[in-house]
Amino acid sequence: MNNQQNQQRRGTVLIIVVGIAVMLVALVTSFFMWMRRDSESSNLLIQEAQARAMLHAAVSYVQEGSMLGWAPNGTAATQCFGWTDIRDGSLGPRPPRPASSGANISPIPVPSWWSGSVSYQAFPTDSQLPPASARQWPCPGSSVRVAMAAWKRPPYAIEPIMAANPIRPPLPYGDSNWNTAFETTVPTWQRRYATPGDSLFTFGGTSGALGMLDPQPVANTYTDFRDGDRTIKAGTDTRGWFRVYRELLTDHDGDGRVYRGADTSASTVPWAADTVALYDARDPAPNHKNWNVFIITCGAGPTQGFRFYDKTDPGWSYALEPVTASQSGLFADRAMFEDLRARERILWYRVEWSATTGGVLDSEHLHDEFGLASARTSAAAVLSTGGHMAWVQRLDEAPPLW
Repeated sequence: MNNQQNQQRRGTVLIIVVGIAVMLVALVTSFFMWMRRDSESSNLLIQEAQARAMLHAAVSYVQEGSMLGWAPNGTAATQCFGWTDIRDGSLGPRPPRPASSGANISPIPVPSWWSGSVSYQAFPTDSQLPPASARQWPCPGSSVRVAMAAWKRPPYAIEPIMAANPIRPPLPYGDSNWNTAFETTVPTWQRRYATPGDSLFTFGGTSGALGMLDPQPVANTYTDFRDGDRTIKAGTDTRGWFRVYRELLTDHDGDGRVYRGADTSASTVPWAADTVALYDARDPAPNHKNWNVFIITCGAGPTQGFRFYDKTDPGWSYALEPVTASQSGLFADRAMFEDLRARERILWYRVEWSATTGGVLDSEHLHDEFGLASARTSAAAVLSTGGHMAWVQRLDEAPPLW
C-alpha cells in the first residue's frame, strides 16, 4: 500500500516538474520572441535615421556639385557656376571662361560632362540632349549612384579634444628665419610660426604633448593629415546610400506624364507629381528653362543604391544605371538582390536647387551713419557658396524615375 502511494506521489511530482518545465520553455520562447520583435523595431528606427542622414548627404552633394565642376578622370576640376548657369541661364554646370585679352570676352566653354555625338546647346530642349543610351551624369535625364562608406581616417581629421595651448609653435631659436628683435617686441600670439611640415604636429619631444595646434590633427605628418586613410571600415559599406536623378524639362512641365526610363524616344508613363508645372514650355525666352529639379532617393541597407538587377528590368536605361547590380558582381543572383532590397528602408524626396547664396558677410559699423562709433553692430549668417534648396518635398511613393 505504501509502495503504491509512493509511486503515485512520484508520478504527481514528475507531472508537476514537467508542467513547470513546459511553462518555463513557453516563457523563455515568448521572451526570445519579444526580444526579437523589439530588436526588429529598433532596427527599423535605425534604418529610418540612416536614410534621413543620406538625405543630408545628398542635398550637400547637389549643393557642392553646382560649383565644384566636372572634368574627365585624371584631370583637375574647376569651379562652375550652377546647375542653371548664373551668368547666362544656360545648362550647367559650366566652367569659367578662358583668359581673354583686351576688350574681348571669351565664350563660356562646353561642359566636360557633355558626351556623345550630339553638339552642346546652351538652351536645349529634351530632344536635343544626348540620347539615353549615351547620356551621363550630370546631364538632365540621368542618375548618379553614391554608395556611402566610412574611411578609416578622413582627410583633415582632427582630435575631439582641446589643445593645451592653442597657438602654432614658433620657429626654433637659431633658425634662419628667426628675428630676435621681432620676437622680443611683439606679443607672443603675433610672433612668427612654423609652416605645415615643420613642427606642426609634434611639440615637447618625449613629454607626450600633442603640440600647440587647436584643433589637434589625428595624423602624424602633414601629408597623412591632408590625404587621410581611405581604407573602408569593415561593414560600413552596407549601411547607407543615395541616388540623385536630374529631371528633364518634361518631368516638371505639369502634364502629369514622364518618359519611361528618361528616354525621350520611349513612351510616357503617368506621374502624379508632375501635375504642378515647374517649367513653362510656352515661355519663348530660352534662358527661362529649369534644370534645377532633382529626385533624391535615400536608402539604408546593403544594395549600395543599385536600382536594377539587370537590363531586362522594366524601366532600365543606360542614363539611369550604366552599371547594373548584376554587372557589378556584388550579388550572387537576382534572389539575393531582391531579398536585400526588401529589407531596406528607402525614402524619396524631390528638391529644387536655387543659386541664391543667402546670408550676409561679417559687417561692422552698421550704425555709422548716425555718428555713433560705439554703437557697432556685427551681423553674420552662414553663406552657402553652393546655393540653397528652394524647397524639399517628401514623396509618398516611388517615382517612375530615380
